[in-house]
Amino acid sequence: MTAKRSPAGDATTIRAIGLVEAVTGALLATRPNAMITLVDRHRAGPPVWLVRVLGARMLVQGAVEIARPLPVVAMGGAAVDASHALSMLPVVIASRRFRRPASVSGAVAGATAAALLGAFVRATSHADD
Repeated sequence: MTAKRSPAGDATTIRAIGLVEAVTGALLATRPNAMITLVDRHRAGPPVWLVRVLGARMLVQGAVEIARPLPVVAMGGAAVDASHALSMLPVVIASRRFRRPASVSGAVAGATAAALLGAFVRATSHADD
């Protein structure tokens, strides 16, 4: 017999993922140079404006996940993060200069996509209980 998860637990999971994304996004948007240095202190990173845009996107996405922790929001967030992770692959392959930041950005996006997809699956499996 397995323990049943509650819809409230699923909402808490989605909110926690959203909080991580929102905080990360706020740091990228407001402290881009510090975040670039944290990822790769030996090379010039991507343009600051690009880091700020990514941060703003993550901040908004995280805020939506916190405010509306619904399965459809988790699935939408997972799709956005998976798309971002996949978009980093050509940069990782083709750009020596941006390989490390693109790898980190893609890995973080892939991890949040997987976490949100897992939350979506758990939340929607309650219908079968």
